Amino acid sequence: MENGRSDRLILRLDLRLVAAVGALAIFALVSAGALFRRVRILNLGEELTVPSAFSGGMLFIAALAAFLLAGRVRPAGVSRLSLIALACVFAFMALDEMIFIHERLEVITGVDWQILYAPIVLVAGVAWVGVLLRLWSHPRAAALWLAGAAAWIVAQGLERAQWDGAVLLHPWITVPEEGLEMTGSALFALALLVALQSVLAGEAHARTAKTGGERRAASGEAVPPGPSPVPQAPAVPAQDTERRPAVRAHL
Repeated sequence: MENGRSDRLILRLDLRLVAAVGALAIFALVSAGALFRRVRILNLGEELTVPSAFSGGMLFIAALAAFLLAGRVRPAGVSRLSLIALACVFAFMALDEMIFIHERLEVITGVDWQILYAPIVLVAGVAWVGVLLRLWSHPRAAALWLAGAAAWIVAQGLERAQWDGAVLLHPWITVPEEGLEMTGSALFALALLVALQSVLAGEAHARTAKTGGERRAASGEAVPPGPSPVPQAPAVPAQDTERRPAVRAHL
């Protein structure tokens, strides 16, 4: 019953409206973070703030959508494993965005967090490709998936450019970097929701068709007969032409 309710809720979502609201939220948060950098709750570079909560929330939605989509993959195989792996990665990334686990590890170990996270990035990259292959039959979802990856890659390049070890060289880069990370997370979540809606709509259509067939069978509705065969004319026996000359001779 709960699965049915969640399915109906997802099918009723207007993803265009969700995308518009998400875009406005990202713009508002990035603008507020840029204009009011000294207000901690709006600071783009701090943990447990409104921007970090929003970014983490987008990743949690992506994790949930990946997990739900993994349960719908038929047959089970590489695609399902990829979706489950990414669901775990997205959930960890969401937590990291809110409490900055990567920065704590970097301080403790003295090693750049991007190096520490290399194994996670490798697993996520392989799983991302597996999901992309699955989404290829859903062009809109695949395009959003690719755009999300592009946003995250550019954001990581900007982060490397703004830091020299522990020294912040370009504070202003924080604004586009965090904005691109939020955008990438939102695009990942939207791509998976688009694919999930498509799968659920297909399942609903199949159930409707099956139910209609069962009802017709139960009511005893006969299959409309095909066209009646055209009756063939009886064969006309060939006349005995050899006897005609004899008859004329007799007459």
